[in-house]
Amino acid sequence: MTTQMNREVSVWTRKTRALAAGLLVAGMMAAFSLMPTLPAHVATTFNVNSTADTPDAFPTSSTCDTDVFTSENQCTLRAAIQQANATAGADAINFNISGTGVKTIAVGATGLGALPKITYPVSINGYTQPGTSSNTLATGDNAVLKTELAGNGQSGTALEITHVSGQSVIKGLVINRFGEGISIDGDTAGNRIEGNFIGTVPSGTIDKGNTDGVNIFDGASENVIGGTTPAACNVISGNTFNAVFVNGANNNLIQGNYIGTDKTGTKSLGNGKGVGAAVAILGDSSGNTVGGTTAGARNVISGNESDGIFIGSGSDPNRVLGNRIGTTANGTAALGNGEAGCLSQARTTPSGTAPPRGRTP
Repeated sequence: MTTQMNREVSVWTRKTRALAAGLLVAGMMAAFSLMPTLPAHVATTFNVNSTADTPDAFPTSSTCDTDVFTSENQCTLRAAIQQANATAGADAINFNISGTGVKTIAVGATGLGALPKITYPVSINGYTQPGTSSNTLATGDNAVLKTELAGNGQSGTALEITHVSGQSVIKGLVINRFGEGISIDGDTAGNRIEGNFIGTVPSGTIDKGNTDGVNIFDGASENVIGGTTPAACNVISGNTFNAVFVNGANNNLIQGNYIGTDKTGTKSLGNGKGVGAAVAILGDSSGNTVGGTTAGARNVISGNESDGIFIGSGSDPNRVLGNRIGTTANGTAALGNGEAGCLSQARTTPSGTAPPRGRTP
């Protein structure tokens, strides 16, 4: 018993000293705020081990911990994003939450509102949670996802990538019941959204939509939603308005996704609910590509309740290539959209030949 007490006292002492040291560092940072910016630090990995939504106890300490008086570090997703934002350079946020089954993070449930905006490059990798696995199928999606961000119908954005956060990656997450699932905005470029279920339950078979799935706007460019490998396929379905909304953003790629179907690509979990389009490109956006000339780049855009793709007046040139629109993933059965398959008011028109037979995303 004495040994255990000594150990607990030692842990408490170390954390108290760490807090004191952190406060001293904060004072020094304030004193030297006019000094030149230091070089970027070596990338840091923050390991989320809690489903709570509490903030970091000391966000500039480089240690993710919501309670310095409790043994071991308690790291939440909110705290990890705070730490990643506070340290320059490209960091990683991984997951190692104990227990089996899906781990649900109820964002905003304690009244703190949306998660912090992502303002520095970071990789948020849900596939690091034990028990998860990425998709390996050519047709259909057998990904197993174990980390769910639940908005519980609240407004706001689950994850927002903005400004100098370019080259960030979000993958392996289930995101549902938010105003926006993922937002990419401002002068940020080269971000990747891959291998997520956006607007469904963790099984990828039941609708639990956001208002919008993924929004790209306000100058964001060269971002990739999906990709050309099976593991990159997003299921973006069940959202009230748009699955992917591009507005005033250029040179983005939307490839290899299931948009409006369940993860098997055979059943409708439509976006739109009669309003908007599954994929909408508006606001003088140009250089964006939906699909591609290879089988891996093909989107399945089916089962939506309004248009499959809508390109607004003034948004040109954009390209729509090689997708399966209004069919099941294997292209052998009808799974129509409620309105037009592809409607363009711009000079841009759908073009390109269908990709060769082979992998469908």
